[in-house]
Amino acid sequence: MQITSASDGTILIDGKVVTALDRFVASVTEIIERYTSYVIVSGYVAILFGRARGTEDIDLFIDYMDRDTFRSFAGELLARGSIS
Repeated sequence: MQITSASDGTILIDGKVVTALDRFVASVTEIIERYTSYVIVSGYVAILFGRARGTEDIDLFIDYMDRDTFRSFAGELLARGSIS
């Protein structure tokens, strides 16, 4: 597996098979990026780089949002069906 970075900071992993979890993470983080910064931590990082795990979850640290920004963010997630 070869890991490189694109000029925009995107991590490229040669040979990585994109899973449903990867697509879910991409769709959620695409929304988060419109409102604030974030970092993916813990289990999903291990899964992304090919390690097997008993669960497939994502853990995120999301930067502070004021109340109005958070309402917009949550509204978009709900509208997209990303959360229930």
